[in-house]
Amino acid sequence: MEASQNAVEITQDDLRKQAESADPAVQSVRWEVATAISATDPSRHSRGMRSQADTVSVSGLIVNMYGVKAPGENKTLDLPSDAQLHTLRAIRDALRIGRHVANHYRERMNVPDSSVGLPDAVRTEVLEKTQTAAAIMNFVFAQYLLWDLRELVQNNSFLGTVSVSLDEINMERPMQALACATYYLGKNIERNAKGEDDQLAAVVYRYAEKLRDGTLERTASLRHLETFTQNTYLLEGTDFSINGFETVNFGAATSIEFKRVSMSDIVGNADAKHFARRLVERTMCYNLKARKNVFSELGGLAPVWMGYGKPGTGKSMLIAAVATAFQDYCERLGRPFLFHPLPDNIIDSYQGNSAKNMVAWMKMAQDPNQIVFMPIDDAENILEERTRQGVSEGVRAAIGVFLRYTEGAYAVNHGNATIGVFTNLPEQLDAAVRSRIQGRMVINGAATVQDFFDQDHLWMRRFVGQEFHDVTPPDQYQYMSAQQAVKSIGDTAQTRDEPENAVVAELFAAVAKKYS
Repeated sequence: MEASQNAVEITQDDLRKQAESADPAVQSVRWEVATAISATDPSRHSRGMRSQADTVSVSGLIVNMYGVKAPGENKTLDLPSDAQLHTLRAIRDALRIGRHVANHYRERMNVPDSSVGLPDAVRTEVLEKTQTAAAIMNFVFAQYLLWDLRELVQNNSFLGTVSVSLDEINMERPMQALACATYYLGKNIERNAKGEDDQLAAVVYRYAEKLRDGTLERTASLRHLETFTQNTYLLEGTDFSINGFETVNFGAATSIEFKRVSMSDIVGNADAKHFARRLVERTMCYNLKARKNVFSELGGLAPVWMGYGKPGTGKSMLIAAVATAFQDYCERLGRPFLFHPLPDNIIDSYQGNSAKNMVAWMKMAQDPNQIVFMPIDDAENILEERTRQGVSEGVRAAIGVFLRYTEGAYAVNHGNATIGVFTNLPEQLDAAVRSRIQGRMVINGAATVQDFFDQDHLWMRRFVGQEFHDVTPPDQYQYMSAQQAVKSIGDTAQTRDEPENAVVAELFAAVAKKYS
């Protein structure tokens, strides 16, 4: 496949080759600290006013977090904990991986080590490519830390309170970027990790977020990005990957617990259940290594779809049934699965928070390392028509984010994530939101005599044997036999040869008279 041709594997041998240049920074890194900008001449850049060199040892700070035994003291020396060693190893590996990917970019772009003696136009191009390589170094370093530390920060109480600072992000040369990022990481550990493993993990994780976001803010000015953005870097033996400057909030979301429901437990809705089964099966064709889905490539997979119908007809049960089917498939195939419904508190009264919350939720649709199901129940409350009177600014902001991430510059669709919009009132959804929907299914509940037999059976089967329950099974019908999976949409009882909507039915009749 074409995707696999652009996949670059990072081997352990590749990382060992970077040990000589990357590992010393963990032991000791020296950086010329930028002083404050002059109050009398604010136009002067702080980088040109460096006056003080400082040295920090990340490994020393982490290993000696609990203090060292003073000479002559008779006390036990605390050894580094598992969390400390994990964090230290993550920092070392992050530097190696960042250095390797930056070097790979430089080699592919034929960037010389020095621009001295080159013509002005060539020198400018070399400097531009070198700056891009430095940005890649920072970004990959930060992304790997976020991936490697994701388990250490789960349920970490310090994550929401720890404060980190990043006074400077260097994007001149990869080695300068490496030294600068490592130095300020060490200073944050020195200030904020007070002998607590959880504090250490929280500091490093939040610092990585700040470095990543700060680097991304500067990528708009970079040039010669194609060689980096068109490749996918895969770390050997892991699910860690780099897909250009795409951000993935590793470990930021965990699968929500849900009530398991089988498709056969849903009465009626034969066409909706058939649609849901096909959706699950096609999504599971996602290739984790190639980061592609053949059905997405062929146009047979709807990344955004809608289930609508009257209240109480099984929409919430269908959400649970789809999640159950995904979970069962993923468990059998050994794939990670994320059930990620839209939170009830996505809309915030504080200005700007609604968009921020929606961005955080939508980001998981771009995580290429797992199967993601993202249902939006009662969607008319969040995605309502923006032109209606009284619609809050929070709803408008959330819809704006939804639109940009489903069809636009940010709409990265790997074929592993699907968003289901469920509503009782589809006509109240925003028109632009409806335009994003590529598949629809009607959820109208029980419709036939057999459906009502089965519905009553499900309601009352728990009371079988009690005196007040004595219902004789119907003649010539076996309970739940009408709820079995169908082979095609044409076999569903709810499928009509003629449309039911009055306006569409009139158009259908007019065309049917004119054509065979």
